[in-house]
Amino acid sequence: MKKVFYYLGAICIFPVWTFSSFVSDNLSELIQWPPLLVMCAATVGFGCVVFLMLLPLVSAQSRPRLAAAISVALSTIYMMNLFRVVLREADLYSHMTLFVVSVTATAAATALAFVLINSIGRLKAFILVGCIMAGIAMAPIVFHFAKLGGAMQSNPSIVATTENANGGMLPNVYFIIIDAYAREDALNKYVGMDNSEFIGQLNSLGFQTLTHARSNYMKTHMSIPSTFAMDYLFLPGETKVQRWNDIWNMMKGDNAVVRKFRQLGYRYVFAGGAQWCSSRTDGCIKPTGIWSRATWQLAHNTPIPGMLSYVFPGLYRTIFSEQWRFDIADVTAQIGNIIRSTPRKPLFFLYHEMAVHDSIYNSDCTLRHDLGAEQIDKIDDAERMSASTRAYSETIDCVNSKLKALLDRLLDYDPDALVVLTSDHGSAFSPHGKIETGASAWTGPEYVDERTAILSSWRLPINCQNDLPNDLSLVNNFRLIFSCITGHRSEMLPNRFFAHDYAPSLEVLEVIPQ
Repeated sequence: MKKVFYYLGAICIFPVWTFSSFVSDNLSELIQWPPLLVMCAATVGFGCVVFLMLLPLVSAQSRPRLAAAISVALSTIYMMNLFRVVLREADLYSHMTLFVVSVTATAAATALAFVLINSIGRLKAFILVGCIMAGIAMAPIVFHFAKLGGAMQSNPSIVATTENANGGMLPNVYFIIIDAYAREDALNKYVGMDNSEFIGQLNSLGFQTLTHARSNYMKTHMSIPSTFAMDYLFLPGETKVQRWNDIWNMMKGDNAVVRKFRQLGYRYVFAGGAQWCSSRTDGCIKPTGIWSRATWQLAHNTPIPGMLSYVFPGLYRTIFSEQWRFDIADVTAQIGNIIRSTPRKPLFFLYHEMAVHDSIYNSDCTLRHDLGAEQIDKIDDAERMSASTRAYSETIDCVNSKLKALLDRLLDYDPDALVVLTSDHGSAFSPHGKIETGASAWTGPEYVDERTAILSSWRLPINCQNDLPNDLSLVNNFRLIFSCITGHRSEMLPNRFFAHDYAPSLEVLEVIPQ
């Protein structure tokens, strides 16, 4: 009986190491712990059940081999992303090569464990090594939560005001980011889409849609932090943010805009990806399905979703697309409750929507049939936008109808709201420029023009409508909002635009759009 515990412990330890390593690498995104823990427990439980079923069929001498082999197999099956990265670096990536390499590597590692761990003594050493590896992987997790707990206890309260300069109540502010939604003229030029009907609908609701609005940066992780810092964070030779965690923390509420709203007495509610929710939000509307982005990613580190996307694409969409996707209709259904929850306190509501960026819909708002295979192809690829202008434009058709319903509902509940509908960058169908890495790869004149041309539509109080410049760029959005709601004019920064790669420490080049 004692040996059985050794066997089961060996089966558990390496999968636990794999899961702990994944968590440590994704601490800034992991929000929904229950599905992640269920996935880990199911993996370990499956291994234990398989071992117990095979136990009567193998000799006593082969049982250590079997336990070690199952442990290694369960661990390596979650390492497909490692092979994906290696194949991309070698320019050998395809769905088939990834599947073959990952299955071959898992089989080889399993066979090696079966050959080497041929005694109970070696199995004990195997467990010890696994414990050390799991402990090292868990250390950042323990440190992260210890640090988070200390920060929550030391967070001072802010004495706030809820009145503007004239003694009136401050308006609720709704800032809606539709990721990668291009400006009307850019849609015409680069996508071949006429979006004038939707712009007309916005105008009928009291919005002013800017015809020369631009993003200052070309990618989400540079654009949104700079927008919420109300400053240029990434400059040639003067990058003010060096770590990805700092970027994530800014996107999760540790930024100048949220602090300013707090000082003014606002409540901060976020809607969108769960990875943006944190202790800094007063409320959070996030996906209700079984998948957080992190657990969805972990599942895609195995071959199972990839096989499903080809063999049963409908089942893949049901399990891995419809269940984790956060939809505009979810916000529409809850916006009344959000507004009613703060009757005596102004509300800052931030919503980030990714449907256009990922081009997920047909015009009738059904999920695209080929979405499963595309998602598999683009796992861990920071540029997930589809290369299809048709998929992109049809998704916009769907999103437009959903946004109209949301805005109608919002304004029914809150007719005096200050509402901004914008994007963080434009589309990306033009040639980049030079064929090289770093910022220089993103300086093609048409690409810069397309990528920085963004939807920007504003519904402002009457006293602020004349202050809205037609060429407003994102870095000045909240400077204008705070000027409007407080009556104290903020200095506007000159419009500047930059090409850059994904990592904040890489080269940044200043560019001039056409």
